[in-house]
This record gives sequence, structure tokens and C-alpha cells, in this order.
Amino acid sequence: MAARQQLLITAKRWDSSCKTIVEFVPNETMADLERSLLSRYQIPLSADQLFTQSVLDKTLTKENYQARLHDLLYIEEIAQYKEVSKFNIKVNLQLVTSFMLTGISVGAKYAQNGQLFARFKLTETLSEDTLAGRLVMTKVNSVLVLPLVRDGYSNHPPPGVKERVYEAVIEEKTKDYIFLRICKNCVEELGLIPDRELQVELQFQLNRLPLCEMQYALDRIKDNGILFPDIGLQPTIPWSPNRQWDEQLDPRLNAKQKEAILAITTPCSIPLPPILIIGPYGTGKTFTLAQAVKHILRQDESRVLICTHSNSAADLYIKDYLHPYVEAGNPHARPLRVYFRNRWVKTVNPVVQQYCLISNTHITFQMPTKEDILRHRVVVVTLSTSQYLCQLDLEPGECQRTYVVISGRRLWWTSSAFKQLLF
Repeated sequence: MAARQQLLITAKRWDSSCKTIVEFVPNETMADLERSLLSRYQIPLSADQLFTQSVLDKTLTKENYQARLHDLLYIEEIAQYKEVSKFNIKVNLQLVTSFMLTGISVGAKYAQNGQLFARFKLTETLSEDTLAGRLVMTKVNSVLVLPLVRDGYSNHPPPGVKERVYEAVIEEKTKDYIFLRICKNCVEELGLIPDRELQVELQFQLNRLPLCEMQYALDRIKDNGILFPDIGLQPTIPWSPNRQWDEQLDPRLNAKQKEAILAITTPCSIPLPPILIIGPYGTGKTFTLAQAVKHILRQDESRVLICTHSNSAADLYIKDYLHPYVEAGNPHARPLRVYFRNRWVKTVNPVVQQYCLISNTHITFQMPTKEDILRHRVVVVTLSTSQYLCQLDLEPGECQRTYVVISGRRLWWTSSAFKQLLF
């Protein structure tokens, strides 16, 4: 392990009771709403508060749905926290002022305002082949840094004085490296110099925000009716030869895909429960939904919200389907793609950028206004960015169709996101 300059160790979690934590400033990634969510949804301190009757009930019902999912989310957070807490990592950080971007973007990132970047190499101990490694790679966006002196020991302060640890933001994750952004305060206090190495102990910090956003989604559900439709009523999907063999439907659609489109495009006056399109990889689910979007947009004043789990899935709808459709002479189908406001524009596909709101600096994205949303008949978001729509006071019915495109491993909480989608 020493040859790899990396060592996993078990250690007590660092907090204000045992360390002096120097926070990363300015924290540009955290908005007021996000801060309030982190403060509002704290893990219950006792088992009695966590394991309530809703969790112990054998069945999920309309009455216990929200309370049960609240508790399950807290249990999930505890499990993630426990796994990430299993180790700290001792590593040599390589301090740099810039680094090259990988993937679809071309260019480099440069440290500004007295900050520095620091990178360390990944090994099998932090690969996605392990549960802890997967959590670090997907659920962690910051670390606490404890500088070490020679032989891997920290410089213990005088009695009664707590050790200082510094918060650093994870700037980029690649196949081989994790890049950290070191704030100006840390650079100045430690006298850090570019192109040098710094031996440190790192403690990964779980990103609680996604789970808090799910809690927020649950609290905003006003009517569970759409989540628990009356199963005693047999839904009837209107059928007619004209709809089944509509000449404007893509001839590549098979019978099952056409059946799905008939259900999706059923007039809103006919009540139907949420429609699930389920099938193995490569069976044309995305293709079917994209064709349904085109079909719906033939109806005057219709609007569609496409919500996916990942950015790559959201961008796929634009690159492969909506962009060619717009270019073919259908400007009414021009989508609005909502990206996380602090995402770097250059990391997004150039085709997708055409459909985004970009800030005046042309470096990051801009959040949509209500007018921006209403100017577009197709809005494409992810589950995480869909929360921005909740803050716009959109009236019910301003979006006639909602597509939730999501992987099976996330299906368990999909319904809690519907509050964000049905606007």
C-alpha cells in the first residue's frame, strides 16, 4: 500500500467537537434553498424516531406512504454514511494551478483567486468495484484535509487546541484521478506552492443534498391519488384504426411500441393511471417515448416535461431526437434543457448547449424563469434539477404530459418525484 502512496485507515469522523473545520469559501455551489434543505432534514437522533410504525407496517398504503418513505430515506442515508465512514485515506496530493479536461470537452481548468488544485491517483481501493468506492465516486463532493508532517503523522497542537482540518471541493473525477479545489484560506495558512506535494489525510464527506431533495419532494405531495390509483377501475385506452395506423407515426415502430404511444397520447379527458414503459436494454423505450413526444406536439398548446435520472439520458433525447426534429423544420418542438447552474458549459455537448440558458459569463448555466418555461413546449430536466421548477409558481395543468425516464434501481422512489413533475 505504501508503494501506491495510499493507505486506508479507520478513524473517528471529524466534526466541530474534535476538530476546527475551516470551511471552503466562497461556497458558490450552495443556494439558499439547498442550505435550508440540509438544515431541515436532519437524521433522527433516536431509533424510536427513525423506526416508526410506517416502517414496521407490512404493506405500503396511501396513508403511510409519505411517512414510510421519509423513514426509508433516513435509513438509506445512515447506511451510506456508515459505509463512507469506514475509512480515511492517506495520500500525497500533487498541487497544480491547472489541469486538462477529459471526455467530450476540450480545454483546461485554471485555479483563480488564490486557490489551487490538488490531485491524487485512484487505486483499486477506491474503484467502483467496491461499495465504499462507488459511494465515494458518486455520492461525495467534498473532503476534509488534515495536513501531515513526515512519517504520516499530523502536527499535534498544544493541549486544549483542536487540530485544523480544511474543507476542499471535489472539482473533477476521472478514471485515474480525483481533482480537489483548495480554497485561498488553506493555501495561505499552509503556505502551499504549486508543483509541490503535500502529504495529507483525507476524510470523505457524504453529499446529503440528493437525499434531502427526495425528502422535500415527499413533503410537497399534495394528493396521493395519482400514486395510488383505484385499481378496481379497469383503464380503457381508446382505440381506432386511424390512431393505430396513423401515417405520421414512424414506420419503425412495432405493434407494442404503437400500443404504448396510443396509451401515452390518450386525451387528458380520459382518466388513466401513470403509464410504465418497461423493457430490457435495447428494446426501444427511449425511441418510443421520443416518437410519442412528436405525436403529442401535433396537438395545439400541448406541453411535455421529460425528466430523466441522469444528464446523459436527458441529453440523448435532445441529440438523437429533438434536435434533428427541430432542424427538419419543426421550431415548435424546440426544447429547453435545464442544467445545474454551476455546471461548466464546456463540459456539455455543443448540440445540447444550443437549448440551454447560459449565463452572461458563458462559463456556467442560468436558472430558468417562469417565462422561460412557458415559452417552450418541451422542457428536459433531471430529477435533481426538476426542483428548480417547483420554485416558479407554475399552475397545475401547465404541463399536460410528464415522462419519467428512470433506471429500475431508482424506481422505488420515482413516485415521490411526481410532485415536482406535475405542474
